[in-house]
Amino acid sequence: MKNTTYSLSAIDESLVTCRYLSETTIYFIVQGELAVKLNNQTFELSKGNFLVGNINDRVEVLPDDLDQVVGFVLKIDNSFFTSVYPQFLSTRFTCYSEGVEIGKQETYLEIRRHICELILTHFSTKPIKDLIISMSLNQIILWLVQYFKQDHLGEQQIQHKLILEVLDYVDDHYFHMITLEDVAKEFFMTTSALSKLFKEITGTYFSTYLNELRVSRSMNDLLFSGLSMDEIALHNGFGSSKTYREHFKKVYGESPGSYRKKRKQEKEKSETSEKIRHIEELSQLDILNSLYKYTHFSNETSTKVTNVVQHKKVTMLRQVEKKMAHAKVMINVGSLNELLDYGTFKEIEKIQQEIGIDYIGIDSLYDDLSSSYRINNGQHLPIFSMFGKFDGLLNYFNKEGIGIFFNQSLLTFKEMSEIEKQENITFIQHLINKLEVNNLKKWRVNYSFDSPNLKEDLASFKFLSKELAQVVPTIQTGVTLPIDYPDYNFSTAEKKRIFLEKILPFCDFVSILSEPNQIYSEYENEITEVEKFQEYTYRKVLKIERMLMEWQLELPIVVLEWNTLTGQDQFIGGNFFRGAIILQELLKMNQHIDCCGFWINAGLYEKYLDETPMTYDGLELFHNYSGCRPVYYILQFFKRLNGSIISVGSDYWLIEMAGHYQLVLWNSNYFLPNLSVEANFLESLSIAYHLETEMISSHYFQIKQFELNRESGALFFSYADFDSRVPLDFEAHHYLAETTKPKMKVFDMEIGEKFELDTTISSNGILLFELTPIYHP
Repeated sequence: MKNTTYSLSAIDESLVTCRYLSETTIYFIVQGELAVKLNNQTFELSKGNFLVGNINDRVEVLPDDLDQVVGFVLKIDNSFFTSVYPQFLSTRFTCYSEGVEIGKQETYLEIRRHICELILTHFSTKPIKDLIISMSLNQIILWLVQYFKQDHLGEQQIQHKLILEVLDYVDDHYFHMITLEDVAKEFFMTTSALSKLFKEITGTYFSTYLNELRVSRSMNDLLFSGLSMDEIALHNGFGSSKTYREHFKKVYGESPGSYRKKRKQEKEKSETSEKIRHIEELSQLDILNSLYKYTHFSNETSTKVTNVVQHKKVTMLRQVEKKMAHAKVMINVGSLNELLDYGTFKEIEKIQQEIGIDYIGIDSLYDDLSSSYRINNGQHLPIFSMFGKFDGLLNYFNKEGIGIFFNQSLLTFKEMSEIEKQENITFIQHLINKLEVNNLKKWRVNYSFDSPNLKEDLASFKFLSKELAQVVPTIQTGVTLPIDYPDYNFSTAEKKRIFLEKILPFCDFVSILSEPNQIYSEYENEITEVEKFQEYTYRKVLKIERMLMEWQLELPIVVLEWNTLTGQDQFIGGNFFRGAIILQELLKMNQHIDCCGFWINAGLYEKYLDETPMTYDGLELFHNYSGCRPVYYILQFFKRLNGSIISVGSDYWLIEMAGHYQLVLWNSNYFLPNLSVEANFLESLSIAYHLETEMISSHYFQIKQFELNRESGALFFSYADFDSRVPLDFEAHHYLAETTKPKMKVFDMEIGEKFELDTTISSNGILLFELTPIYHP
């Protein structure tokens, strides 16, 4: 098949001679094994492997058992490659099966799939074969550029914007008789200044770069046209065929005439080869089966190509070791009465088993007492226990060591009747009788001063603190600081004085609430910069910490409940995957707080807000039907991290414990939530990471990889696969809950002097790697 975009030939004895590649060349093995020597490095290719060679690479196919090898050589035309990727000539690709870094294995398989599709189409009689082949070539180029490119001049070397502009200018004008003086004049520089800067940044002289570029670009004319040497020289910017021959020989080690003659002979030999004719017939079923198998692997493992705009290199260096500590976890349920619901209690059991619970957060002990109890109690008939229905819960708390965190609104207490106040005291006495001493030590009561009359709240605070201390001497008392955005300070000097003198000295902890969506709603005409909400709760915690230091108070900080910006309606909030934002803030906040609260599910959170429908999401662990929300998996990741933190970056943590390692990596992006429905915008925020470190010991490791992003772990995003006008039934909900969770992979790897990782993370995605050493007997 004649095609100007590529050439395809069989691997045979004609490839044994040493040569320099003039095009991007892919060696692909269908059967047997083949050794290819590329730039003095030998690569062993086996069935299903391929190797990418670049322009000017010195290549030699070793002759061992060549008769047993079935494979192909795919060459991509330079002009076609450049039309797809203009920076092609200043780029190299490193892609070999045994050398594929962690995170690129699926990408390698995807390229192989497109290679096989191209081969099958090449030998087919499809009427649109040219279109299919063009699509395959474009996909191969796209994957190579996105994940396997290495800047020919070194990305770290080319840092000067001016030199990048010079390179672009030379690429556009190389075929003219341009000189260093011409280019310097174009950029308003002296010749000596440009020459020095060009050498400093690129590592090569301007004239050398220009002549090598012209030689590379001349290949298309040399091999695919009947132009004379004089014509080729003039067409590619050389003053004469003599100059062209001199520079060609410097690059390829032989004259252009000799190079052209050899390639013509190889092409003729390839076209008459018995082997290629045999393969063209595709009569060997095992070859067909292999090719078809490789084209269909994606049904199980393939992922779509991501248009990576950003590439980031991270070198992890050892820092001061710090023991990983976890803030206590509080699960807010609103009222103990809610836990009598079977579904809600099963959620509590799941959280306790998979994450761990320190406190159950409530703001009321019970919703209401039954009328039958009130009638019998009024007639002095002690037929049943007033709070006996909670005994099963209390036994569970005892067994699991879970404490109760009671949020008492002083305004609510003031509005209680005397009977209700007495019932609360009776309930507390019942709890004391049922709970073990060690569990009572974990009790906490938090007061919120939320009425307009501070003095009345202060009186209630003193009364309740005294009463509870007599009943439960070990109880811990705290208060929610009434400080407001944007200054996070008390509204009046008098209020501050009362707290500092009459309240905080009698507290064991302080607490805060953090809900940026309320601030956004109140100040939406003033707040336009999303950066104001970046790490909103973390910055608030730091502010409180500094204030306590100024007041010379050493009190733990409890975050009762918190959130990130989500948007002002459920559709936007559901589409706004916030995984990395939440994890990053939790990790940073963790170093400064004692306890952190989360709502158990969306239903109770909505009931607590008394808002239907809710205008924004909170940090709830479950949906209404017990499907896990991303926050659940983020909290799981957080609790898995154990050991000594040995390296911390803006988007990664590296942890070590007794020869085991954990690396958590994320790509956090703060933007206005309404942009979360813009697919192209989200895709542009993906980052291709290259991480490296020498801190991980040389060893064989089993690596467990967890991936959480909007495609894996976000239930709202998964709803797109269920397109129905009627609500989903239990079966569909259950399926979503079971299948929408972080992806996990397990593989082995030998780590030498340096651990390297290449991976791409979508916007607000998270990756967790756990490295467990393998010890051989």
